Amino acid sequence: MGKKFYIIFLIVTMTLAALAAHAQQFDPKRYDQQRAKAMGLYSSRNYKNALSIFEAIKKGGCGLPLPAGNDIDSWIKKCNDAINAPAVTAPVVTPKQPVVTLSASHDKISLPSLGGSKTINVYSNSSWRVFDSPSWCTVDRSSGSNNGSITISCESNTMMTQRVGTLTLLAGNNAVYINVDQAEGIPDNQRIRITGVEFADKDKSGTVISDFGSTLYTTTQYLAPKVTYLNLVPEAKKIRLDYRIIDPNGTTQKGKTSPDGYTYYTEIPVSGDMSGAKYYGLLGWGSEAGTAYQTPGNYTFEIWCAGEMLYRTSVFITKTNSTTTQAVVAAATALAVSSSELSFTSDGGNNDISVTTNAASYDVKYLPAWCTVGRSGNTITIRCSANTSTQSRKDWFEITAGEKSERIYILQAGRTVALSLNASSSSLTFSGSGGSQTVAITTNADNFEVRYVPSWCSVSKSSGRITVTCNYNHEKSARHGAFEVYAGTKSITIAIAQPAVKARNPFAIGSTGRAGVSFGYVQKHWKFSDGVTTEKYGFWDNTSSISGYQAGVRINSYFSPKLFGLGLTYGAFYEYYQSGANVDLDGETYYVTFKEHSIYVPLHLTYRVDFTRQFGIFISGGLGADYGIEAKLHLDGETSDGLYDETFKRFNLSGEFGGGIRYGVLNFSAVCSTGLLDQAEKGAGYTKKQNKGLMLTLGLIF
Repeated sequence: MGKKFYIIFLIVTMTLAALAAHAQQFDPKRYDQQRAKAMGLYSSRNYKNALSIFEAIKKGGCGLPLPAGNDIDSWIKKCNDAINAPAVTAPVVTPKQPVVTLSASHDKISLPSLGGSKTINVYSNSSWRVFDSPSWCTVDRSSGSNNGSITISCESNTMMTQRVGTLTLLAGNNAVYINVDQAEGIPDNQRIRITGVEFADKDKSGTVISDFGSTLYTTTQYLAPKVTYLNLVPEAKKIRLDYRIIDPNGTTQKGKTSPDGYTYYTEIPVSGDMSGAKYYGLLGWGSEAGTAYQTPGNYTFEIWCAGEMLYRTSVFITKTNSTTTQAVVAAATALAVSSSELSFTSDGGNNDISVTTNAASYDVKYLPAWCTVGRSGNTITIRCSANTSTQSRKDWFEITAGEKSERIYILQAGRTVALSLNASSSSLTFSGSGGSQTVAITTNADNFEVRYVPSWCSVSKSSGRITVTCNYNHEKSARHGAFEVYAGTKSITIAIAQPAVKARNPFAIGSTGRAGVSFGYVQKHWKFSDGVTTEKYGFWDNTSSISGYQAGVRINSYFSPKLFGLGLTYGAFYEYYQSGANVDLDGETYYVTFKEHSIYVPLHLTYRVDFTRQFGIFISGGLGADYGIEAKLHLDGETSDGLYDETFKRFNLSGEFGGGIRYGVLNFSAVCSTGLLDQAEKGAGYTKKQNKGLMLTLGLIF
């Protein structure tokens, strides 16, 4: 009988990949959500469903290990007790509970490094509570009801890294997570600016031998510096200053108590008062015997903080011998200025500085572009142009004479006009499907910026206006949020509201996924080719194809409304083929029936175009896999097995393409396939491919 049958193959597809379960780490967010959901079911007397969730949590549904001190076991016992409690005769009527909603005006807040606070609006139709907050923050209230607000505050960040955390709100089965971050702390070397240093000679008890500004001699006991500085940060803190004294030979002065790389150090209390120059005397360094500065000449003095040099100057030590003293003093350059800081109003103006030096001349260097200088003898006049900006500006320049230099800082206030900031709307309401709205912003500031935009919105800024775009609301409840517009010290808040999409049609344009059942008619054949000729056969030598039927589950999954129409189509189908023919064997005619059962799994990339909510078309292409379950021949009550082993291969993989139309829940499609695998035995001298010439299916997709 084998001579009468052409080779038959049925190739099985298993495109469904089994996802291996893997152990997860404990997920606190999912744990809180599932626990709250189960507690809600228990309170509504839905004890069995509540028990299922609690048992799933215990078995690792939210990851393991569970947190110490958890109460899952006690809740499981409560559920079992309630389920096993004797029934009461009187019916228990549970009123229908309203759907609890919860949202917040912000999903992220940023706090400054020096500390501060931020108010968050809470929107709910029920009671709510603060479940968790960052350890470095405080909140002004732990719970509330309906719409309200909470204020979160933090102290100064003393670490040099950003701090991050999460504020969690709970209401019923709902949870809202608000990301909180705080800028990294300000390093100590950026908290002060040193503008000058003077030196005195003191003894071990601190009694002045030679006062500040006096001539210092090689008999100096303890060289005591006095620092003039400006506070740059409005925060009180104690900071450490290391200083280095380098003798005229280039050697760093060091003693038994000297820190590595420096001569000595002092911790100074910085007040944070930014109103003007401050003074502080550093600890002196030397010896009671007066032998630390026996080499006359210029001693370099450097002040360091947190690895950065803040100031460098020099001090001249004069030899005690009067003759040598005069020679050395004559060789030393002296330079002093009447002021180390100049302040100007926004209108500009002039400021004079007196220069005292024994050098033949002095120079003015690094003057800002918005200033000019005039000179008259030992007096220089700094002229500052008007500042048209609302922002203050600061810079510096230097006066040099020989090896000496003095730095002078320039501060100019910004325009003192009353700052204004207005928006054409203080609240925006979007439809559930989203959209864009424009808000006009008017301000006399140089610029404005937008902060704290909710994650489901985006804001683009252009000259004099902002455009707010809101995404499609896929959630079941309304969303509320807000963002802020800043201009200088002014800010305004613009609220955003978006309702949920009401009675959403599951077949509406932009829906993200559908599933249903499908039934179809299939024709398939085998194509033989020896490289010269190609022939197509059904199972019998006098047929071009065999027919069958399929039924199964089809899933249309669309990626996202942003990728409108693009998605995957996949499923699993049972196929049944039957074909009969009269066969002549040994002079007699027999009617032989071929029957086959198989599984078919497609995986197609689909593009859909919807013309209305009810009608659309689609095209698709991808892979199809077939797996033969059973193939037999039936003749006069006898059955022939082993077709897969003798003439068939169970598995086949095909490339497929097609298209169809959709009307409401009905999907009609037509697909054809071309075999990708050669079914012929090795060395056969020809190739065999299984093709499906036509698959017509009708699906009910819900």
